[in-house]
Amino acid sequence: MILGFLLAWRFHGWRSPLRRVVEALVIVAWIIPSSVVAFLWVAFLDGESGTLNQVTGLHVEWLVTHPLLSIIVYNTWRGTAFSMLLFGAALNNVPPSHLETSRIAGASQWQQLRDVILPSIRGHILTNMLLISLWTFNDFGPYLITAGGPNFKTEVLPIYVYRNAFSSGALGLGAAISTIMLAINLVLALGYLQLLRERKPKLEAA
Repeated sequence: MILGFLLAWRFHGWRSPLRRVVEALVIVAWIIPSSVVAFLWVAFLDGESGTLNQVTGLHVEWLVTHPLLSIIVYNTWRGTAFSMLLFGAALNNVPPSHLETSRIAGASQWQQLRDVILPSIRGHILTNMLLISLWTFNDFGPYLITAGGPNFKTEVLPIYVYRNAFSSGALGLGAAISTIMLAINLVLALGYLQLLRERKPKLEAA
């Protein structure tokens, strides 16, 4: 989320063909199906002929020696793309008059960000936090890259449910874990709704 916001803030107001290219790449990174993305990341991190090793000159089996780090980087990359798109739209909706008024009052760029930008896009921040939290919590994408291995080091909860319910035949255990996951998702969603309700009266008062 932070990386996505920093990129959106960096490109906000920047009129250049390069910005369009970057935005197009970000959109492509987000809309490509997970199965295709997983294949690309396997090829990127392959220990023998992977792109990363070819560029860096290293000979590291990333998915074997650093499997969890590889999954974290993969998830951060996809989440950054979504966050950048969302925050880019949010920043475009901030009234220019508010920024101009703060500049005239002598506010620095950091003060504009803290006192004008962030309060104006608070709803988008909450929405982004909820969505990326739910997607990460329920993401089955790592299975397509590592299948939960090696030695279950990347076995996130969705993969754990799949292994127990379908591979091991423990449907009851899989259903119980899924129910707990659903309850956690519900708590996150209710917490978001509560924060949103607290925000609405402030906006109406303003």
